[in-house]
Amino acid sequence: MKRSWIMCLVCLACLPVLPAQADRYVQNNLFVSTNPQLTVLVTPIFRYIGEAQFATTTLTGDQTQAKAYVFIDNVQDQIKRIFLIKLVPELIVFPGNLLGNISADLNFGTCVLADRQYQCTEKLTSFTGNEPVAKFISPQGYFLPPCLLVRSFVTTDSTNGNYLIGIFYLEAVAQSAFDCRSWQSTSQPSSSQQDYLAQFEQNCLNAFNVYPRKFSEVLGLPGLYETGNAPLPSGPSK
Repeated sequence: MKRSWIMCLVCLACLPVLPAQADRYVQNNLFVSTNPQLTVLVTPIFRYIGEAQFATTTLTGDQTQAKAYVFIDNVQDQIKRIFLIKLVPELIVFPGNLLGNISADLNFGTCVLADRQYQCTEKLTSFTGNEPVAKFISPQGYFLPPCLLVRSFVTTDSTNGNYLIGIFYLEAVAQSAFDCRSWQSTSQPSSSQQDYLAQFEQNCLNAFNVYPRKFSEVLGLPGLYETGNAPLPSGPSK
């Protein structure tokens, strides 16, 4: 009897330890979040450098802990482009305008990614070093561009708790195209600047794909998700 108990304990010790399913993970440039539900495939030209956690004050004045999942395209230590997914939880009241001050934006409106509607905008920005993303990237030895064009997509999700979801594509701006210091929000882009913005928009569209949030895991293939008959790229086994 004692021998059988020992054998059982040995067998149990030999069983593989299965990790708990993470709410969010990134592998092979596939970002998957189950809460809130979001699946984004980032083009391989970007490299995932990690998850930034920071406290933030929301547009409603609430203090909350946010997370940003950051991908970069760099030449040696110089950042060329940034792609990030930001999730801000615990918003009790969602403001009608998630974009904040849109008076200085180059363009703004609504967009649809997968089955969600986002508020979207294009604008120029210059990092001061106080932004959470800058504080996350710079200590890793990278230099940030002095001026960037930003394409942002912002929406909310209250399926399971309240979340603000932001998807951001940032690209270094050529000095001949725009100047963050001299640009006036009331200016109309010149024809050459409009061409530049059109190329920027195409670069943004090529940077990532967002899949419908109503997805299910393929039976027997952990980490592989599908929507209808169209399987998504494989993620890690969890």
